[in-house]
Amino acid sequence: MHACVGTRSRLRQLVAGVVLAMLAPLLSIDAQYAVSTAAVVPLTAFKSSGLTLAVTSGATQSLASIADGAANSFATPVRITTSWELHPAVGELSVVAWFSSAAAALSSGTASIPSAWMKGRVVTGSPVAFTAFTQNGVQGTGTAGASLLLFSFPILGNNRNGTRSDDLELQLDLTGQPALTPGTYSGVLNIQIVAQ
Repeated sequence: MHACVGTRSRLRQLVAGVVLAMLAPLLSIDAQYAVSTAAVVPLTAFKSSGLTLAVTSGATQSLASIADGAANSFATPVRITTSWELHPAVGELSVVAWFSSAAAALSSGTASIPSAWMKGRVVTGSPVAFTAFTQNGVQGTGTAGASLLLFSFPILGNNRNGTRSDDLELQLDLTGQPALTPGTYSGVLNIQIVAQ
């Protein structure tokens, strides 16, 4: 019986020694590792500003019959819908309408209607009364002497994102002008948003 107890004791010592030998590397693991300095990786993510302008109705304008010596109003307004998503640094948003030529906003052969005879107004904008297309462009957008600022407003922290719809009413004002040469006059009105 004593021999058996001695064998068991030696066996336990042997197992304990093997277990300690296996655990020794794990117990001293902290001493085996070194830590480098951190590598720095700068991250940047950029989202660009967004500006959209759509003509949602009244995209084609026509006068069925021009009356000389009178103001000829186009039947339906041009519905302009603008949307924006801007950086805080933008100070102002403007919408400008313009013809490519002050001398010939509309033409029929060699006969022309100057932009000064074309007028526009936006009841919710700045020209609430009919105003001639004789202004200069805004920040390089538009034609000198053939543009009209429809509206402009400051961009603050609470309105950097938004959308709005406005009606641009157009008029060919021939009051006090010589009679037009008969013909079909055509031209293109450009409308753009400018963020500055």
